[in-house]
Formats: sequence, C-alpha cells, structure tokens
Amino acid sequence: MNTNSRINVPATPKDCEFRDSYLSYTQSGFSWFTTLFLIIFGSVWTFFCGAMVCGAVSDKEAVPVLFMIPFFLADVVVLCFLLYCLFGKEVGWMDETGFHREYRCLFVRLRKDVPLSSIRKFKIGLDYTVKQNNRPSICVQIVTAENEVNVMRSFAETDKQRWLVAAGNAVLINLTGKESVETSTSNSAFISSDEFMDSSIFNEDDGSGLNSNFIADNRSNNYNDEDSDELEEDAFDSQIERFNSIDHIKDAEKPEGTDWKETTDFNMIQFSRRGKWTAGLLGALFITAFWNGIVSVFVCALFGVIGAEDNAPATPDAAVVQKTENSETPTVEQGNQGYFDSLKDKHMIVNKKPAPFFGWEWWIMFCFLIPFEIIGLGLILAFLSQLFAPFITQSWTFSSNTAIRTRSLFGIPLKQRFDLMDFSYLEIHHNQSPNKDSLVFYDRHDKKVLQIADLNRADARWIANEVLTML
Repeated sequence: MNTNSRINVPATPKDCEFRDSYLSYTQSGFSWFTTLFLIIFGSVWTFFCGAMVCGAVSDKEAVPVLFMIPFFLADVVVLCFLLYCLFGKEVGWMDETGFHREYRCLFVRLRKDVPLSSIRKFKIGLDYTVKQNNRPSICVQIVTAENEVNVMRSFAETDKQRWLVAAGNAVLINLTGKESVETSTSNSAFISSDEFMDSSIFNEDDGSGLNSNFIADNRSNNYNDEDSDELEEDAFDSQIERFNSIDHIKDAEKPEGTDWKETTDFNMIQFSRRGKWTAGLLGALFITAFWNGIVSVFVCALFGVIGAEDNAPATPDAAVVQKTENSETPTVEQGNQGYFDSLKDKHMIVNKKPAPFFGWEWWIMFCFLIPFEIIGLGLILAFLSQLFAPFITQSWTFSSNTAIRTRSLFGIPLKQRFDLMDFSYLEIHHNQSPNKDSLVFYDRHDKKVLQIADLNRADARWIANEVLTML
C-alpha cells in the first residue's frame, strides 16, 4: 500500500525522514534565550555559592558549608539544563515495532517506547507540564489507549509538528492496515494532513493562538456545534463523559498491563492495586532535603546547637564547689540545670551581635520558623508516602447498593463505606496530565457520592463499565 497516494503529507523538513513505513526526526534542544538565561543565572549562582564557601573555609566554620549544600545541588540542576541546551537533542523514529523517542545529551540517553498496537493517532495538543507566561506549550501528542505521549514541544506551532502529525498517521495507517486512524475519513482520494489534527485548540486567524473555547465548562456542555460533533467522534478528546446506570461504554475492555486487579463474585466486584516507586520519588527527596536542610540550620541556631556563645559565669551561684577525697584543691562542677535553663546562660548571634536566648529576638525567630517547619513536615510526609508506596494497597469493592474503599499500609486496613442507594450517574473526568483521570459518582440530587482518582483513561473507562454493569 502506497500511503503517499492516499494522504497528502507536507514536505519533509530538515533533519527529518519519511517513507511509507518509517519516519524519523531530530530536534535540537538549543535556544538562544534559554541558553543565555542559564549562563547568566548559573554564573551568578555559582559565584554566590563559591564566595560563601570560601568565606566559611577562611573562618574555619563548617556550618555555612553544610548550609550551602542544597544550593550546590540546585547549581548542578541548572548545569544539567545548560548542557542539554548546548549539546542535547530529541530524536524520534517510528517503525514496525512502534514509536521511539530519546533525549540525548553527551553520553546520556533517556528513552521512551510506545508499542505500535497501542497507538491510536497523532495530533497537535497542549503540554501543561511546560509553560511560558502561564501558557502551556504546544506539542505533538501520540494518543494511546492509556494516555498521551507528548513529543516535539514548542511554544509556537511549527511546520515540523504538522509534518509529524500527518506523517505519523500515514505510517500508522500503512503499518496497521487500517483505513481510518480514529478519524472520519472521506471518500476522496486525498486526505489533508489537517484532518489528523485537533484544530480546535487553534484560532483560524492565528495558528499559534489558543482557542478560548478549548477549555470550556463541559458540565454545562458549553460547546459550539462544530466542537460537539468532533467530541462525539472521539470520546478521548472530551474532558467529561457522563453515563447512566443503563449505559454501556464502548472501547472499555480490560487494558493490557493494567495495575488494577479485578475480583468478581455473583453480587460483588472488587478492584485493587498496589503502589509502586516512580521517578517522582527522587524529586520529592531533593525538594524535601533542600527545604528541611535550610530550615534545620535556623532551628539548630534557635536552640543553641550552633551559633551560640557560652557566657555562663563561673561563680558559686552557678556552680558547686567540692573537694576531692585525696586533694585539698577544690573543684568546680556545674549545677544540674535543665536544657532550657542552660540556654539562659548562652547568647544567640543575631546580626553579629549577642542576643540572649528567650529574649524578644528568640521569640520572633521561634514564631517566624513555624510556617516553614509545617511546610517541611508536609514535604517529609509526601516523601514518605512515595517511599512506602509499594507497601500501600488500595481497593474498591462495589455491590448493588454500597461501595467500600480500603487503604492499607503494611497490612493495616482503613475502610470507608459509601451508600449508593440513590446512585444516578457517573462521570469520567479526563485530565491533561497522564494517569490523572477520575471517576465521580453522583446521586439523584446531583450530589457527589464518591470519587476514584489517579486513573489512566483506559482504566477509567474499563472500571466505569464494570461498575455500571454491577449497579
């Protein structure tokens, strides 16, 4: 099958290749603005860190060096981004095995593979993880049964992105033998590349502008007629889907490789899954260590661990004079003071001047650190939740009129029961972030009864269909 005779693919851009069953592209990570900003910012940041360390070394103080460790870690992150801008590139190719993307920088390779069997189509979309001036970046989305894989990001639509959408769908049709890749094809001999694109996110006058109707309130069905027709063709493009108890959801088969395990009985169905480690664990560790490392320095100074001068008077009022059994020479031993009492005999150093503990400076610092300590505690809890994720199990059990959510940590269960006697309908809320779709159950009064969050799209549709069958 000659794909070129059926699909009008734009001219192949530079650093790209296109054949009937193969395509490839290369996109440099270089950007003048980003590179210049990172060079200036990294230079100032590194100079600041180096000056602090040199000052600490000359004063023979270890505390400032420890204090600067998180800042040096941030400096390493900035350096990595700079190296990618200078030497990095994104390489993608599609063949009979699927779509493959690699981020390459010097000797580092980060690869993502998408099997051919799971690819539904290519389209232009928005990536909310990368923003500029509070506007998401434009990217090519590879739609799969589970989620979207975003590639070739930019902040303005490019000819290379349009080429990848058209060429990707052309190769997909040729490799799979399908007459339509989740699109409405006409009987004409040629298919324009625009038919493969989700053009609703762009204005007609300005291809790089964002359509204000794209992010609408779907609960009120605020779409124009053209948008609503497009959303009916592909349920994955809508943001909210509503189903009654008598509805059947199409394309709701059990996904391959799903983390959820299904257990059924004649009057009960249960879905359960165990947590797992993700790349977010390293990010949570860095942020937690960075924040709490800085806060701990101030806390240690607050309670006299560092940065305090001992000014306890060696007088009989603050010491006990004793004589040893074998010597006439008296010895001075400190009295048995409590920890907080002993702080009164010390001074904090505030602005290079001594300030007594429990003075007004101490209480100001004590109150000032409270919100930072609360944030640090929250970061620690968030990190621990990801660290112990493999030991956390979540399950949902549905019967004809009840639902039970069970969460267990190290086998210790915590259950919550929901009444579904007045169940009326459920909605699938699709999110722009992968694995963030939700199932929301409502009663007859449109009141939310329960919600199952953090699902990918295939899991959400499969679980919703099974639950509707049970209810």
